[in-house]
Amino acid sequence: MVALVSMAFWIGIRTSFSVFYVALLEEFSWSRGDSAGAQSLALITCTVLAPLVGWLIDRFGPRRVIVPGILVLVIGLVMCATIKTLTQFFIDTVGWLPQEKSNYNTQVSHLFIQ
Repeated sequence: MVALVSMAFWIGIRTSFSVFYVALLEEFSWSRGDSAGAQSLALITCTVLAPLVGWLIDRFGPRRVIVPGILVLVIGLVMCATIKTLTQFFIDTVGWLPQEKSNYNTQVSHLFIQ
């Protein structure tokens, strides 16, 4: 149940970038390429981290990996409230977004192995 609720919460956060994109551009006066680059880099980082997270889940179990991942998500969201520069935006987005997604992608794949 915890995974279901946190996954639903995460999907809402992940897909909301396009909703807030124009507001980010207006508030911080960043270029479109720079601000969209943070999201692109986050997705690339997610792709790179997925095998590592899969290994961690195999080694330590899903509860020991996903629960800390939820904590990382919460810390990242709190950090996002303090963003002032584009560098902070990149660090926050790349730091917390992919880690949480990798947890769930890897965990779902284990449901199909018998």
